[in-house]
Parts: sequence; structure tokens; C-alpha cells
Amino acid sequence: MNSTAKHASQSKLLRLLGRVLIAAFCISILAFALPFQLRSPNWGVILSNRIVDEFPLVLAGIGLLRVSALNDAQEANDSDETDDTDALERDQGSRWISKLGLISVGLIAIWQVGLFFGILRDIDQQSASALAQINQRKNQLSELLQRAPDSVVQRLLQESRQALGNQPTKPNASPLQELRDNIQTQERISIKKTYESASQTKFRLTKDTARILLLCLVYGIALYGMATVF
Repeated sequence: MNSTAKHASQSKLLRLLGRVLIAAFCISILAFALPFQLRSPNWGVILSNRIVDEFPLVLAGIGLLRVSALNDAQEANDSDETDDTDALERDQGSRWISKLGLISVGLIAIWQVGLFFGILRDIDQQSASALAQINQRKNQLSELLQRAPDSVVQRLLQESRQALGNQPTKPNASPLQELRDNIQTQERISIKKTYESASQTKFRLTKDTARILLLCLVYGIALYGMATVF
């Protein structure tokens, strides 16, 4: 086998491997995305994480296509007998795929920013709803205590003590006053847990969003280089 034929075989192998990697990425993402839930921000975040995690397959595939095209172009320049039309077409095609990947990465980043603010809004709404339920329950208990018999007060008092871990009671406090104090303490604890839960969820969301955006930036730099520089 002469050097030209060997070079052509290597280029074909590189193109084949590059196409297989890109196809494997597309099949994997499509299978993961089904069924589509375009109105679900959480689905969008999970899908974005999966895309950026598997995107190195696309980078490797495009890289192999670019190397194959560069090899063909180099061979065409070195050989007077080789028609460089096909080599130029493959070079342009691999650059076009790099640009398409770059656009896709940009769209993922933009989509992620939209999902970020959408989920933040949902978190705030859920927190507001939880706080409203806490306040409503407090008002209902206050109304109940105004006309509740002693037996009900004692039952609610025992339940409140158990909920608070049977903490020491205030001396000389009436059962009704102790119950009111316990209700206020439970309310403060519930409000604190609501805010802590919202803060933790926002932190995880911010971390995931930053990770995706940074990876999109890194992938974009690599794709831009393959599309314009090399």
C-alpha cells in the first residue's frame, strides 16, 4: 500500500470514528430526553446537565473530523496528482459542524439562564405558599383556643410538648399560656426550616447553573478554535 492510499485509509477511519461519537451522543441525549417535558424547568436542568456531561463525545468526534480534513488537505497539497476539491469540501464541512456545535453550546447556555430564573421564581412561590400555610394554621389554632375546653387544651399541649422534644416548661405558667408559647415556638421553627430549605435549593441551583455555564464556555472556546483557527 503506497503512502497516498494509507493516508486515505487513515482519514476514512478518523471520519468514521468521529461520526460514530457524534451519533452516539445524539442517540444518548434523545433517549434521555424522552418523554419531552418542555414546560418543566426541572426537566430542563437535568437535561442540560446530561448534555454538558456527555458533550466531550461531540468534541472528540468533531476533533477527529477536523484532523481527517486537515490530513486530506495536507495530502492534497503535497501530491500533484490528488484533486483537492474533495479535501476542501471535507474541510469546510468539518468547520461547519464545529460552528453548529458552537451555536448549540450558546443556545444551551441561554436556555440555562432562562431556566435558572424560572426555577428561582418557583422556589420563591413555594416558600411564600409554605409561609402562608404556617400563618393560616397559627390563626386557626388561635381561634380554636379561644373556645376550646380544657380537655382539648391538654391534648394540644401534650402534642406540642412532644413536637418540641419535651422541653422544660415555664414555672407557674398556665396550660393555655404554655400552649400559646409552644405554638409560637413551632411557628418560628417552621419558618426557619422553610427559609433554610429555600436557601439550600437556591444554592444547589446556582452551583449547577454555574457549572453548566462554565462548561459551555470551555466547550465554546474549543469549538471556536476548531471552526476558525485550525
